[in-house]
Amino acid sequence: MSAHLAPDHPRWLQQLAELRRRHGASLVWAGVFAALWLPGLGLTLLLSAPLGVPLATAALLGGIGSLLCAAAASALLLGVADPLDRALRLLGRQGTLDAVTGVCDRRHFLHAAEREMSAARRYQRPCALVLLQLDHFAQIQGRFGQRCGELLLRRLAEGAQAHLRQPDLLARFDEDRFILLLPDTDPLGALDVADRLRERTERLGFEWQGQVLQCTASLGVAALQAQHVGLQQLVQATEAALREALAAGRNCVRADAELLPSRPHVTKP
Repeated sequence: MSAHLAPDHPRWLQQLAELRRRHGASLVWAGVFAALWLPGLGLTLLLSAPLGVPLATAALLGGIGSLLCAAAASALLLGVADPLDRALRLLGRQGTLDAVTGVCDRRHFLHAAEREMSAARRYQRPCALVLLQLDHFAQIQGRFGQRCGELLLRRLAEGAQAHLRQPDLLARFDEDRFILLLPDTDPLGALDVADRLRERTERLGFEWQGQVLQCTASLGVAALQAQHVGLQQLVQATEAALREALAAGRNCVRADAELLPSRPHVTKP
């Protein structure tokens, strides 16, 4: 998902950056130059009249002066706007990411998922959530330290991210849980994604100080249903499915009861 400048950034900078992206620097430079040169020339002629300077001389000198000033100002404006635009866009992206794992943070995820859920309802498209919890994370971090836990979470996030589609959105939901938004994905597709994530976690092979740590994950899956009047209800259904996976012994996938009535439980190695 593309980043945009925040609403509190200067409006002129957003408009100038957008014009540059659409039409190129040359056309924008010409527009800025014309906007600065013509008023400058007019002002020179206006000020020269009371001094008795001949009109032709005033026009020539004013034109040259305005030309140089407009050219310098245009180059300076574009030179400042372009790197500033890139920096602000980078800050916008960084402001939506979790510092430990590099994936989206919870706040950005909920905002994006709310929009996707509204679109799915409007156009009658399927949409699903997957909630993943790393099994026994507290014990791993307690035994090997916080740094080990953070690297494990990052490795898990990177592995999951590498196998997702471009529209899918992965986020860190809280300390040891990740949430995944799957647009245009039916229940069977969501269950398949969840089981593949479970298998990849089991095969992660995370090594810390010469020791390979065995990692597993429990996952809950829920798909958008008519009774989900808001995102919170869909998230709660996913959390309920995850609780079933934890109660079933972990390292398995469980689905919301309304997802597939004939197959409420999915996989257990």
